[in-house]
Amino acid sequence: SQVRTRPGLGRMAVLTAVAQRQPIALNAYAVNRSSEGISVFTVDPQTGELDAGSEAPVGCRPDHVALDPRGRYAWIVDAEAWTLSTADLDAAGAITGLPEGVVTLPGEPQGLATDASGRFLFVTVSDPGRVLCFKVASEGGTPLLVQEVPVPDGPREIACDPTGRFLHLSAGNTVQTLPFSNGELGWEAHATLLTGDPTAVRFAPDGKTAYVGLEAGRILIPCAVEATSGQLVPLPDAALPTTGLRPVSLLPCLDGQRAVVLLADDAMGTSQVLGLDLGEDGRTLTAGAASPLDHPAGGMALNPRSTRLFTTDPLGDRMDLFALPQDGALDLPLQQVTTGVQPEAVLVRRGLE
Repeated sequence: SQVRTRPGLGRMAVLTAVAQRQPIALNAYAVNRSSEGISVFTVDPQTGELDAGSEAPVGCRPDHVALDPRGRYAWIVDAEAWTLSTADLDAAGAITGLPEGVVTLPGEPQGLATDASGRFLFVTVSDPGRVLCFKVASEGGTPLLVQEVPVPDGPREIACDPTGRFLHLSAGNTVQTLPFSNGELGWEAHATLLTGDPTAVRFAPDGKTAYVGLEAGRILIPCAVEATSGQLVPLPDAALPTTGLRPVSLLPCLDGQRAVVLLADDAMGTSQVLGLDLGEDGRTLTAGAASPLDHPAGGMALNPRSTRLFTTDPLGDRMDLFALPQDGALDLPLQQVTTGVQPEAVLVRRGLE
């Protein structure tokens, strides 16, 4: 999963730890583009309450950030400097020192993701369009570039499906699906046409359904996921228009029957969180409560239980914590905490007991 933090194009993801090495805390990270730092907060597992937190400098502009599913590292891409760096995380979630293992990328980076095991990283670059596959050593250190695969139409966002068998790339008006097996990407992509500037792909917990927001088309569309090829099959009859608002991100809840969507009103400079009912099959999008936010779209993330929602205000330099009821209607924030300057994304590291 990955985060893209260009102004107004916040991306976020909740990453699930899959391998236990030692107890680690439940943390929320606000990615602060202008102050070139990441604010680290400890999250109470029961209430979702955040501690005071502190900002750790990362020595570069964090345009894209991904968390190690095992909770040990944060990977940071600077799109201006064309670099990929690795920051160590301790058991409390703190970033220990400036990032190391800096890799110079062969093009302007557009997206960043890790597979479910945390052993491989993927970066999309432009001019020409490629996806780079890096191997991560068990002891960390500098990721090793092991493969480059050309991707037409300017690849941007990246998502790995829950099975770890496929990589999905937003490119032009398509989503390109590449097989991934034994640490190697396939060379032939399956392309799904989704006219309207598709953004990052998000998956239902069972991996059988994917959701794509069309930024230019102002619509959300569910897709069936082919079991053998991983290709997305659009379900246009179940698509949901976003009433002229730009879809920024969709996050399915743990039960697979609800989701929340962050929508941007670019003309007004505001945003809103829309609750969705996905139906029993996860493929019927029904709009629920819409909760306005008084700031442009930033980042959004769920806690592991899908009972708390974190959002960032890139103009107010803060992160808000909301209770998330079943209907998705947000009340006043339970808590507001100060971040660094221009927090455009938030990520959650799931704690291990």
